[in-house]
Amino acid sequence: MKYQFSQPQRKAALNNGKIRCFYNEEIKRELVKTTNPETEEVTTEEVVNYLYDVVDIAAPAEKGKIVDALIRTRYSQSDVEAIMRHKMAGDEGADEEFNAFNAFAETCKAEAKRILED
Repeated sequence: MKYQFSQPQRKAALNNGKIRCFYNEEIKRELVKTTNPETEEVTTEEVVNYLYDVVDIAAPAEKGKIVDALIRTRYSQSDVEAIMRHKMAGDEGADEEFNAFNAFAETCKAEAKRILED
């Protein structure tokens, strides 16, 4: 489920002591037509909405916790350990598997940096 806002989001404090982090930003632009009932004049304006996936972490918001939460959206700890075991053993396909994981981890680090920007 994507969360939708009219303004860009990064993070928000929740009442339960957690921080909600917004990631995977998508910008949705649409033209909205309105008609003035008195004059019947039609106007068109562009409406911009920002859509996000979310992860919740324990406060305070720290880069490492955000990166970990984002990585867990795709890879469990067991998955990561298996990838590392395969890489260390030199298993067939392990390099590609590790490179895909590593690229995703780097994306998560960049996203965590964006989330923490003020």
